[in-house]
Amino acid sequence: MSCGAFSGRENRRGRQQLTITVVSDSGTGALTGVAATFRLEIVDGEHRLTLEPALPD
Repeated sequence: MSCGAFSGRENRRGRQQLTITVVSDSGTGALTGVAATFRLEIVDGEHRLTLEPALPD
């Protein structure tokens, strides 16, 4: 079983932010069709984590 492919991006326009995307249909086995976006933002010294999963139908 593979968790699939990832794509990362860092934004430097006045904010500290990192976005990692799990590419849909890149997983195998039980993870086939799973996609997600994970975002880490640092705002006023506070770390904010957001996970937005997209599960297959």
